Amino acid sequence: MAVAPDGTVYVADTLNCRIQAFGASYPDHWRGEYYANRWLAEAPVLVREDAAIDFDWGSGSPGTGIPADEFSVRWSRYVWLDSGWYRFALSVDDGVRFWVDDSLLVDQWWAGESADYEVSVGLESGYHALQMEYCDTTGPAAARLSWEWLELGHELFLPLVLMN
Repeated sequence: MAVAPDGTVYVADTLNCRIQAFGASYPDHWRGEYYANRWLAEAPVLVREDAAIDFDWGSGSPGTGIPADEFSVRWSRYVWLDSGWYRFALSVDDGVRFWVDDSLLVDQWWAGESADYEVSVGLESGYHALQMEYCDTTGPAAARLSWEWLELGHELFLPLVLMN
């Protein structure tokens, strides 16, 4: 266990092979882990804070040490959401996986042209863990994620996945 200068408490959870952070609030940015391969393998070459997942790299590289082709990214963050239905929209050029609270909602890990995906899910009020993984093979590279509140439902059901 350790305490950071901002009061965040870090606890090693050895049974689950992770470190948990407890604080007054969660960061308002994405933790982006960038890999120099398309399999999220080995250690990330670049780790940075991204304000949003809204990238169109074209035929360029996303950052220092990352190739223009054959790379991958894992973004994660916690976000406060009020109770209700939410629509998450993903737009990518190649492969993507997307989780809400450890539930895999989109699993399209393939090479291809650009594609759009939508998933709607009912959530209770509170912080929710969001994670998106992206891979680029060749050609243009792009990754976007957005969400919107749809309505307050009386009952919350299992996720409904809609793919275009």
